[in-house]
Amino acid sequence: MIGLIITIIGLFGIIVNQSKLKQLLSLNIMALGVVLFLIEEGAKVGSAPPLKGGNPVDPIPAVLMLTTLVVDVAVTGLALALIMGGKGK
Repeated sequence: MIGLIITIIGLFGIIVNQSKLKQLLSLNIMALGVVLFLIEEGAKVGSAPPLKGGNPVDPIPAVLMLTTLVVDVAVTGLALALIMGGKGK
């Protein structure tokens, strides 16, 4: 639920803001909301730790979302370089 709210806030920021930098930050907020939503959905499978038995939580969605966050940081850095590169000298 919180992931969806954060995603909607990020989408609203992309639509409302005219500045490329603010749109990029809103896109990051939206991506974080999607990651939180998918982690929430992956955690509903079970409630026990993966190696303790019982009804375990699937660790694959969390690992994939961690990879997504790393890629998001790289894409944000590239986008910042492209946005700020036009404002040089």
